[in-house]
Amino acid sequence: PDDWLESNACELAYNQISKNQNDMVFFGLQRYYEETGETKIDTIKLKPFADVINNPKLNLSELQNDYFKTAFTVTQIYSRDFLIRNDIKYSKSYLCEDTVFLTNAFIQSNTVSILDLPIYNYRIRKTSLSSSLKQNWYDLIQNREIALKIIQNSEKEMNFIYPYLIYMIKSSFYWFKQINLNAPKHSKEFFDKTKEIYLFSGK
Repeated sequence: PDDWLESNACELAYNQISKNQNDMVFFGLQRYYEETGETKIDTIKLKPFADVINNPKLNLSELQNDYFKTAFTVTQIYSRDFLIRNDIKYSKSYLCEDTVFLTNAFIQSNTVSILDLPIYNYRIRKTSLSSSLKQNWYDLIQNREIALKIIQNSEKEMNFIYPYLIYMIKSSFYWFKQINLNAPKHSKEFFDKTKEIYLFSGK
């Protein structure tokens, strides 16, 4: 079994994106811990939108906080025309492929809105991250660097670079810790490659 949506999720999300004529709608999630069977509502994902949560036509270029941490493509609904028109696609690698997709979507979007309900259920497996990191840890470097270049090559660079760098710094600490636990032989290389990206972004 994998993740799942609440039974009314599609209806709620579709109704909101249609009513507001948004490019995408963000919604909340619950974390399901497979080992214990416990479910917890995620209170962090939508927190960056707390002050604008009722805005039906939010423009992301006006936000200067850490909303990039919401980088789960499965917890949004998108306008199909919007994705096709802007050629928004995943990267071809495995880990953090969401980051490339969402960076493009964030930059290209005109309006988004927030559905403040946990209608997506995210299953947490203890062993899945360990095996993924051992095989695909370099994807973390590659995809975040691709996302950074998308921003730097955009006319909206100054609107998106600060929120993205907040995300990148915070996520670097998280992923370094995970690699140190699950794939320790790659820790130093991950650190060195991440440092190179920071130095490049400052040029």
